Amino acid sequence: MLLFFLLVLNHLAFTTLNLYRLKAEYLVSQNRILRAAEVVKWDYKYQFIAGLLALSARQYEVAIFYNRRVAVLFPWNFDAINNMAVAYGALGDGEKARLLFLAILDLYPSHSEAKKNMEMMGGKWTQ
Repeated sequence: MLLFFLLVLNHLAFTTLNLYRLKAEYLVSQNRILRAAEVVKWDYKYQFIAGLLALSARQYEVAIFYNRRVAVLFPWNFDAINNMAVAYGALGDGEKARLLFLAILDLYPSHSEAKKNMEMMGGKWTQ
């Protein structure tokens, strides 16, 4: 009986998650990325897209918010950390940007975007 209950519970949870993903996909199709990212907070892909769009729109605080979510959900996503560093740099917080760039390059020395962005934001940061 317990096994049956667990199977039903698993099916309901899976169905619910799929409904949330379908809703998020619909919102993406309507160009409502930020809303989609709020619907599926556990899915790093939507968080990453929202952060990237915010960064390109120069909404740096919003970009930091979504890229931080990606870093929590998917810590080895160095692109999200790189984007967060760029946003910190654009806000004038060069020290946080520098530390994030150095953390990326310490773990992934060949990350070309982090190298390029760090040089663009001030070559004095390289060690």
